[in-house]
Amino acid sequence: MATLIHGSCNIRGLIGITKVSKRLHRTIRHHGTPKIELFVFQSRQLSSNDDRHNVKNNDSEGKWSGDKNNKPHTSVWEQLQSPPNIITLTRIASTPVLAYCITSEQYVLAVWGCALAGMSDALDGYLAKTYNWGTTVGTYLDPVADKIMVNSLAVSLWYTSILPTPLIAVWAIKDIGLLSGTAWMLYKNYNSINFFTTSLAQKPLEVKPSQVAKVNTALQFATLGVGIISPISSFSPTILNTLCWTTAATTVGSVLSYAGQSAIKQTSKGD
Repeated sequence: MATLIHGSCNIRGLIGITKVSKRLHRTIRHHGTPKIELFVFQSRQLSSNDDRHNVKNNDSEGKWSGDKNNKPHTSVWEQLQSPPNIITLTRIASTPVLAYCITSEQYVLAVWGCALAGMSDALDGYLAKTYNWGTTVGTYLDPVADKIMVNSLAVSLWYTSILPTPLIAVWAIKDIGLLSGTAWMLYKNYNSINFFTTSLAQKPLEVKPSQVAKVNTALQFATLGVGIISPISSFSPTILNTLCWTTAATTVGSVLSYAGQSAIKQTSKGD
Protein backbone atom coordinates (compact mmCIF):
# COMPACT_ATOMS: atom_id res chain seq x y z
CA MET A 1 0.00 0.00 0.00
CA ALA A 2 2.79 2.42 0.91
CA THR A 3 4.55 1.54 -2.32
CA LEU A 4 1.46 2.41 -4.36
CA ILE A 5 1.04 5.74 -2.59
CA HIS A 6 4.73 6.59 -3.15
CA GLY A 7 4.49 5.67 -6.82
CA SER A 8 1.32 7.76 -7.25
CA CYS A 9 3.09 10.81 -5.76
CA ASN A 10 6.02 10.37 -8.13
CA ILE A 11 3.69 10.17 -11.13
CA ARG A 12 1.82 13.30 -10.03
CA GLY A 13 5.16 15.11 -9.54
CA LEU A 14 6.32 14.16 -13.00
CA ILE A 15 3.03 15.28 -14.51
CA GLY A 16 3.31 18.63 -12.67
CA ILE A 17 6.89 19.18 -13.83
CA THR A 18 5.87 18.32 -17.39
CA LYS A 19 3.02 20.86 -17.33
CA VAL A 20 5.30 23.57 -15.95
CA SER A 21 7.92 22.81 -18.60
CA LYS A 22 5.34 23.04 -21.38
CA ARG A 23 4.04 26.38 -20.07
CA LEU A 24 7.58 27.74 -19.75
CA HIS A 25 8.37 26.56 -23.28
CA ARG A 26 5.27 28.27 -24.67
CA THR A 27 6.12 31.49 -22.76
CA ILE A 28 9.67 31.56 -24.10
CA ARG A 29 8.49 30.75 -27.63
CA HIS A 30 5.88 33.52 -27.72
CA HIS A 31 7.39 36.17 -25.46
CA GLY A 32 11.06 35.38 -25.13
CA THR A 33 13.02 35.38 -21.89
CA PRO A 34 12.21 38.64 -20.04
CA LYS A 35 15.56 38.87 -18.27
CA ILE A 36 17.52 38.36 -21.48
CA GLU A 37 15.43 40.94 -23.34
CA LEU A 38 15.86 43.44 -20.50
CA PHE A 39 19.63 42.93 -20.54
CA VAL A 40 19.80 43.38 -24.32
CA PHE A 41 17.62 46.51 -24.12
CA GLN A 42 19.75 48.00 -21.36
CA SER A 43 22.95 47.21 -23.28
CA ARG A 44 21.61 48.86 -26.43
CA GLN A 45 20.48 51.87 -24.42
CA LEU A 46 23.90 52.28 -22.80
CA SER A 47 25.60 51.92 -26.18
CA SER A 48 23.30 54.56 -27.63
CA ASN A 49 24.01 56.90 -24.73
CA ASP A 50 27.76 56.39 -25.19
CA ASP A 51 27.45 57.19 -28.89
CA ARG A 52 25.51 60.37 -28.16
CA HIS A 53 28.09 61.31 -25.51
CA ASN A 54 30.93 60.79 -27.95
CA VAL A 55 29.17 62.82 -30.63
CA LYS A 56 28.56 65.59 -28.11
CA ASN A 57 32.23 65.63 -27.12
CA ASN A 58 33.34 65.68 -30.76
CA ASP A 59 30.95 68.53 -31.47
CA SER A 60 32.28 70.57 -28.56
CA GLU A 61 35.85 70.11 -29.76
CA GLY A 62 35.25 70.62 -33.47
CA LYS A 63 32.32 73.01 -33.48
CA TRP A 64 34.42 75.96 -34.59
CA SER A 65 37.42 74.26 -36.16
CA GLY A 66 35.65 71.95 -38.61
CA ASP A 67 35.14 68.22 -38.96
CA LYS A 68 37.68 65.40 -38.76
CA ASN A 69 38.56 65.89 -42.41
CA ASN A 70 39.67 69.43 -41.54
CA LYS A 71 36.83 70.94 -43.55
CA PRO A 72 36.39 74.46 -42.16
CA HIS A 73 33.06 76.07 -41.49
CA THR A 74 31.95 78.63 -44.03
CA SER A 75 30.33 80.99 -41.54
CA VAL A 76 32.61 83.75 -40.32
CA TRP A 77 30.03 84.64 -37.67
CA GLU A 78 30.09 81.07 -36.32
CA GLN A 79 33.89 81.16 -36.07
CA LEU A 80 33.80 84.49 -34.26
CA GLN A 81 31.78 82.81 -31.51
CA SER A 82 34.61 80.45 -30.56
CA PRO A 83 36.04 81.15 -27.06
CA PRO A 84 39.54 82.14 -28.30
CA ASN A 85 38.08 84.65 -30.78
CA ILE A 86 35.74 86.08 -28.14
CA ILE A 87 38.77 86.66 -25.92
CA THR A 88 40.64 88.28 -28.82
CA LEU A 89 37.69 90.57 -29.60
CA THR A 90 37.52 91.54 -25.94
CA ARG A 91 41.21 92.43 -26.05
CA ILE A 92 40.61 94.64 -29.08
CA ALA A 93 37.67 96.33 -27.34
CA SER A 94 39.81 97.03 -24.26
CA THR A 95 42.54 98.79 -26.26
CA PRO A 96 40.87 102.25 -26.25
CA VAL A 97 40.39 101.96 -22.48
CA LEU A 98 44.10 101.24 -21.97
CA ALA A 99 45.02 104.11 -24.29
CA TYR A 100 42.80 106.45 -22.30
CA CYS A 101 44.41 105.33 -19.03
CA ILE A 102 47.83 106.24 -20.42
CA THR A 103 46.85 109.59 -21.92
CA SER A 104 45.05 110.55 -18.69
CA GLU A 105 48.16 109.47 -16.73
CA GLN A 106 46.40 106.73 -14.81
CA TYR A 107 49.44 104.52 -15.11
CA VAL A 108 48.58 102.04 -12.34
CA LEU A 109 45.35 101.11 -14.11
CA ALA A 110 47.23 100.94 -17.39
CA VAL A 111 49.76 98.51 -15.91
CA TRP A 112 47.05 96.18 -14.61
CA GLY A 113 45.11 96.43 -17.84
CA CYS A 114 48.15 95.54 -19.94
CA ALA A 115 48.89 92.59 -17.65
CA LEU A 116 45.35 91.27 -18.17
CA ALA A 117 45.65 91.81 -21.92
CA GLY A 118 48.87 89.81 -21.97
CA MET A 119 47.29 86.95 -20.02
CA SER A 120 44.28 86.94 -22.35
CA ASP A 121 46.63 86.66 -25.34
CA ALA A 122 48.23 83.59 -23.79
CA LEU A 123 44.84 82.16 -22.81
CA ASP A 124 43.27 82.29 -26.27
CA GLY A 125 46.30 80.53 -27.74
CA TYR A 126 46.11 77.84 -25.05
CA LEU A 127 42.41 77.22 -25.65
CA ALA A 128 42.85 77.08 -29.41
CA LYS A 129 45.60 74.44 -29.19
CA THR A 130 44.38 72.39 -26.24
CA TYR A 131 40.69 72.08 -27.17
CA ASN A 132 41.02 72.31 -30.96
CA TRP A 133 39.12 75.61 -30.96
CA GLY A 134 41.40 77.27 -33.48
CA THR A 135 39.67 78.84 -36.48
CA THR A 136 40.67 80.29 -39.81
CA VAL A 137 39.28 83.64 -38.72
CA GLY A 138 41.47 83.47 -35.63
CA THR A 139 44.64 83.23 -37.71
CA TYR A 140 43.80 86.69 -39.10
CA LEU A 141 42.18 88.19 -36.02
CA ASP A 142 44.90 87.47 -33.46
CA PRO A 143 47.80 89.23 -35.24
CA VAL A 144 45.51 92.16 -36.10
CA ALA A 145 44.61 92.46 -32.40
CA ASP A 146 48.31 92.51 -31.49
CA LYS A 147 49.02 95.26 -34.04
CA ILE A 148 46.12 97.35 -32.77
CA MET A 149 47.25 96.96 -29.17
CA VAL A 150 50.93 97.70 -29.78
CA ASN A 151 50.38 100.74 -31.96
CA SER A 152 47.62 102.19 -29.77
CA LEU A 153 49.79 101.95 -26.66
CA ALA A 154 52.79 103.32 -28.54
CA VAL A 155 50.87 106.36 -29.81
CA SER A 156 49.49 106.95 -26.31
CA LEU A 157 53.01 106.88 -24.83
CA TRP A 158 54.19 109.21 -27.60
CA TYR A 159 51.30 111.57 -26.77
CA THR A 160 52.51 111.75 -23.15
CA SER A 161 56.11 112.36 -24.36
CA ILE A 162 57.38 109.04 -23.02
CA LEU A 163 58.36 107.46 -26.35
CA PRO A 164 60.18 109.38 -29.13
CA THR A 165 58.59 110.24 -32.47
CA PRO A 166 61.13 108.39 -34.68
CA LEU A 167 60.45 105.10 -32.89
CA ILE A 168 56.68 105.42 -33.33
CA ALA A 169 57.14 106.26 -37.01
CA VAL A 170 59.32 103.19 -37.62
CA TRP A 171 56.82 100.91 -35.85
CA ALA A 172 53.90 102.35 -37.81
CA ILE A 173 55.70 102.03 -41.17
CA LYS A 174 56.53 98.40 -40.44
CA ASP A 175 52.97 97.42 -39.52
CA ILE A 176 51.44 99.37 -42.40
CA GLY A 177 53.80 97.53 -44.75
CA LEU A 178 52.85 94.12 -43.29
CA LEU A 179 49.12 94.81 -43.48
CA SER A 180 49.47 96.14 -47.02
CA GLY A 181 51.39 93.03 -48.07
CA THR A 182 48.72 90.78 -46.59
CA ALA A 183 45.97 92.75 -48.34
CA TRP A 184 47.82 92.49 -51.65
CA MET A 185 48.19 88.73 -51.23
CA LEU A 186 44.46 88.39 -50.61
CA TYR A 187 43.63 90.59 -53.56
CA LYS A 188 45.78 88.47 -55.88
CA ASN A 189 44.04 85.29 -54.72
CA TYR A 190 40.45 86.54 -54.56
CA ASN A 191 40.33 89.90 -56.33
CA SER A 192 39.03 91.29 -53.05
CA ILE A 193 40.38 92.36 -49.67
CA ASN A 194 37.01 91.95 -47.95
CA PHE A 195 37.87 89.69 -45.04
CA PHE A 196 34.28 88.73 -44.34
CA THR A 197 33.74 86.88 -47.59
CA THR A 198 33.30 83.14 -47.63
CA SER A 199 36.44 82.43 -49.62
CA LEU A 200 38.73 84.28 -47.22
CA ALA A 201 37.39 82.21 -44.35
CA GLN A 202 38.63 78.97 -45.93
CA LYS A 203 42.42 79.32 -45.81
CA PRO A 204 44.31 80.03 -42.60
CA LEU A 205 46.94 82.76 -42.53
CA GLU A 206 50.40 81.49 -41.66
CA VAL A 207 53.09 83.89 -40.51
CA LYS A 208 56.65 82.62 -40.19
CA PRO A 209 58.63 85.36 -38.46
CA SER A 210 62.40 85.37 -38.66
CA GLN A 211 64.55 85.31 -35.56
CA VAL A 212 65.13 89.06 -35.92
CA ALA A 213 61.36 89.61 -36.03
CA LYS A 214 60.87 87.51 -32.89
CA VAL A 215 63.52 89.52 -31.03
CA ASN A 216 61.93 92.73 -32.28
CA THR A 217 58.49 91.70 -30.97
CA ALA A 218 59.94 90.91 -27.55
CA LEU A 219 61.74 94.26 -27.46
CA GLN A 220 58.55 96.08 -28.48
CA PHE A 221 56.63 94.68 -25.53
CA ALA A 222 59.57 95.35 -23.21
CA THR A 223 59.72 98.97 -24.41
CA LEU A 224 55.99 99.44 -23.92
CA GLY A 225 56.13 97.85 -20.48
CA VAL A 226 59.01 99.99 -19.28
CA GLY A 227 57.40 103.07 -20.82
CA ILE A 228 54.15 102.52 -18.93
CA ILE A 229 55.88 101.72 -15.63
CA SER A 230 58.54 104.45 -15.79
CA PRO A 231 56.29 107.33 -14.59
CA ILE A 232 55.42 105.46 -11.41
CA SER A 233 58.81 103.86 -10.76
CA SER A 234 62.46 104.77 -10.35
CA PHE A 235 63.59 103.45 -13.74
CA SER A 236 66.59 105.30 -15.12
CA PRO A 237 65.77 107.16 -18.37
CA THR A 238 68.84 105.50 -19.87
CA ILE A 239 67.12 102.11 -19.75
CA LEU A 240 64.13 103.33 -21.72
CA ASN A 241 66.27 105.22 -24.23
CA THR A 242 68.44 102.16 -24.82
CA LEU A 243 65.36 100.00 -25.38
CA CYS A 244 63.89 102.54 -27.78
CA TRP A 245 66.86 102.71 -30.12
CA THR A 246 67.58 98.97 -29.90
CA THR A 247 63.96 98.25 -30.79
CA ALA A 248 64.10 100.71 -33.67
CA ALA A 249 67.17 98.94 -35.08
CA THR A 250 65.59 95.49 -34.83
CA THR A 251 62.39 96.85 -36.38
CA VAL A 252 64.32 97.87 -39.49
CA GLY A 253 66.02 94.48 -39.50
CA SER A 254 62.68 92.63 -39.24
CA VAL A 255 61.28 94.63 -42.18
CA LEU A 256 64.26 93.62 -44.29
CA SER A 257 63.86 89.97 -43.24
CA TYR A 258 60.19 89.99 -44.26
CA ALA A 259 61.07 91.60 -47.57
CA GLY A 260 63.71 88.97 -48.27
CA GLN A 261 61.45 85.97 -47.82
CA SER A 262 57.84 84.89 -48.16
CA ALA A 263 57.00 85.04 -44.48
CA ILE A 264 53.25 85.43 -44.88
CA LYS A 265 51.13 82.96 -46.79
CA GLN A 266 47.83 81.14 -46.76
CA THR A 267 47.77 77.44 -46.09
CA SER A 268 45.24 74.68 -46.17
CA LYS A 269 44.05 73.18 -42.91
CA GLY A 270 46.23 70.16 -43.45
CA ASP A 271 49.47 72.14 -43.77
